[in-house]
Amino acid sequence: MRRWILRLTAIALPLNPVSIANAQSSVIVKVRDPNIIERAYIAATAYHAIRRYFAHAEGLPAEYDFEARYRQYLDEAMTAKDRRTFSLATMRFFASLHNGHTSFTDESLGQNTGPAPFRIRPIDGRWTVIRSRTPGLFPGDDIVTVDGKPVAEWIALVRGHIGQSGAAALDRLTWVPTFLLPKRFSLGLDDGRHVPVDLGQPAIGPERGMILPSEVETFTRSDGLVVIRIPSFGDPRFEAAAVKAVQSLQASQPVLIDLRGNGGGNTPTDLLSAVMTRPYRGTMYVTPMTIAANDASESFDGTLPALPHLMMRYGPDMTSPAAASWRGKIALLVDGGCGSACEDFVLRFKDGNAASFWANRPSAQPANPISCAFRSLACPSGCRQSGNISLMVNLSRE
Repeated sequence: MRRWILRLTAIALPLNPVSIANAQSSVIVKVRDPNIIERAYIAATAYHAIRRYFAHAEGLPAEYDFEARYRQYLDEAMTAKDRRTFSLATMRFFASLHNGHTSFTDESLGQNTGPAPFRIRPIDGRWTVIRSRTPGLFPGDDIVTVDGKPVAEWIALVRGHIGQSGAAALDRLTWVPTFLLPKRFSLGLDDGRHVPVDLGQPAIGPERGMILPSEVETFTRSDGLVVIRIPSFGDPRFEAAAVKAVQSLQASQPVLIDLRGNGGGNTPTDLLSAVMTRPYRGTMYVTPMTIAANDASESFDGTLPALPHLMMRYGPDMTSPAAASWRGKIALLVDGGCGSACEDFVLRFKDGNAASFWANRPSAQPANPISCAFRSLACPSGCRQSGNISLMVNLSRE
């Protein structure tokens, strides 16, 4: 399913610039520090978008009080000392909604940080190093403390800024946004070693650990199984390469589609047409619907909810297999990194009973977000990223 995006651009206003250092070029660049009017505008836009479009209120805890949480956020946002403090407060507010496609992004936060020099994931209840370029830190190392504190305690503040639909997605992203981590900290390992980490220093040397390919990869194992590894559906050429690989095979050749770490993109309808051999259902959408007369009546009664509760449902449609679809045996391999359009792809197979699954639970549901960008706060030329401030709210359940 392709995302439907509505973009709103703020009118440029005079701002007081704040200097930060560009980590790659060491050139001083300017980012805009939002004044009180712009903060109020961003906060009001967030309030309106969530109140009108957020489709996942049913998934929030019964005690969640949106209005109280918003008032708390307003106090933090209006009194924030600078852009970073304001943006982090806004991230926490959006994260409280616990939806992976409802988020706030300020690209300037990552201007002076690079990618994490490691990948850390929970395995059997322990935070385990999967890949590393950090000296002294190796794949398989289990982390038990950070700066002398238990890992769960230390990362609690970090996780409070990351809104995700489930624990698996939150776990995968916890160590990714380096701008949320201290510049320097020490990892205590289960064998008694302590490894210092300095995120201000560029990572050197080769990356250790299992590295999944970044392009579509096809190979045949010694037992005759053909493996088609698809890293993403974010680029149409990945889907096109996978379709070409499938169409080149004989029906007698069994196929494993490896979707580990595939974070999604656009639902690969061409690939589905190439491999589905049974009818399958498409997406059923549930999206907020506003009826002014109904809201007026509930407002007089004092029963108007803070978040959308009146929903419109449509779908799913039924799709028949294409006459020329590939007819061989197929299996899918997925992990917690399979999200969004990847999960959408997997669900079609599950519904059509068209493949075997070797899987952990996928990480996130498909999305249909509405997006608002505040481009008047962007960096000028010279920034590593554009420096945009933007937010998006997931407007449907699937």
